[in-house]
Order: sequence, then structure tokens, then C-alpha cells
Amino acid sequence: MRGEVDMPRQLDRIYDALSDQLPDLTRRVVITGVGHQCTQDNPEEVNRALVEFLAD
Repeated sequence: MRGEVDMPRQLDRIYDALSDQLPDLTRRVVITGVGHQCTQDNPEEVNRALVEFLAD
């Protein structure tokens, strides 16, 4: 999980590598309109993504 404007090029490479290594255990989540502090800047979207992930 990352914010939309939180170093997208660098983090996308990391996410790609993790997804390739652990395809059944990973999910890419980008919180819209925020940077590094996505839990502070958009807690509703973060919580929704966490609940969906944990429910699966």
C-alpha cells in the first residue's frame, strides 16, 4: 500500500518484484491523492483496503 504520489517509479519496481515472488500473498493498493502518509491523509480508503485484504 502506498500513496499515489509517493515515489511511484521506485515503489512500482519494488511492488512488481514482490508480486512476482509472492503472487498469492500480495495485492497492490494505491491510495489516491496522497503521498507517503496515506494512513493520515486518507484513513477511510486505507481502512477499506485493509478490511478487503483481510477478508479474502
